[in-house]
Amino acid sequence: MKRLSRSKLFRAIQKKLFPSFVKLIMRFILWTSKVELVGLEGFYEQVDQHPSIIMLWHNRVVLGPNFFGEYMEPSSNYTAYVSNSRDGEWLALATESYKNGFTIRVPKFDKHKSLREFIKTLKKSIVLITPDGPVGPAYQIKPGVIVAAQVAKAQIFPFSWSASKYWRFSSWDRMIIPKPFGKIVIGYGEPFFIDPKKEISISEKIKHAEERLTSFKEKLNRHLISK
Repeated sequence: MKRLSRSKLFRAIQKKLFPSFVKLIMRFILWTSKVELVGLEGFYEQVDQHPSIIMLWHNRVVLGPNFFGEYMEPSSNYTAYVSNSRDGEWLALATESYKNGFTIRVPKFDKHKSLREFIKTLKKSIVLITPDGPVGPAYQIKPGVIVAAQVAKAQIFPFSWSASKYWRFSSWDRMIIPKPFGKIVIGYGEPFFIDPKKEISISEKIKHAEERLTSFKEKLNRHLISK
């Protein structure tokens, strides 16, 4: 009983303090860095025209809650699609600490239910997803995301950021966190749709989406170097 009580207490403290701790650290990093935003021109007009998905690679997720919670217009709600896991819970808590942030916790063994919920959510909110999460392989999009985007006729916005100085972890995705007192470029790429033609295979559609996300990530890298 004591172990159970301590476990509940720890989770309660974690839920209360972790989002504030993450926001404090990320705010400090962004405040001490020279930040350049790209791709915001016309973004809000575009998301009003079609269901919208914002995709970013899993190793860029650390700045997500702060950017979408503090840089997006307060009236623009977004829903993060996260795994129902310990790591996913941390991201969910950070996202939900903002008034415009919501989450869908994805059940591990019910992909069909997750897909239906994904499509349903696109009708009322911008959906944020890391298509190679939660356990990879890195930079490889899972088919369900592409199917959902096609069924919902949703536009996909690549999202990424690049930093002049950062820490890199030895995780499966080589997670990176920007260091303070550097340069950060962050923002959206041009939106695209999944080709609805039946003669194009799902693997070809996945490859096209992967190329768009990776191309935008590399574009921001080059943009940062050129500054």
